[in-house]
Amino acid sequence: MDGGIGIIALARIVVNNAIVLLDYTRQLRDRGYDLEEAITTARMVCLRSVLMTAAATML
Repeated sequence: MDGGIGIIALARIVVNNAIVLLDYTRQLRDRGYDLEEAITTARMVCLRSVLMTAAATML
């Protein structure tokens, strides 16, 4: 039972992080970045927050 709740919680975090990454990529595209540059920049900027959120949830 507890394991199932943990898996659901981690899945929610993964989906939330993906939404944040996609939204920031879209913002960069609107600012004039090409697709590859927007994806690379968004990954670098969002990586820290994604890792901190995931680590806090797992702990």
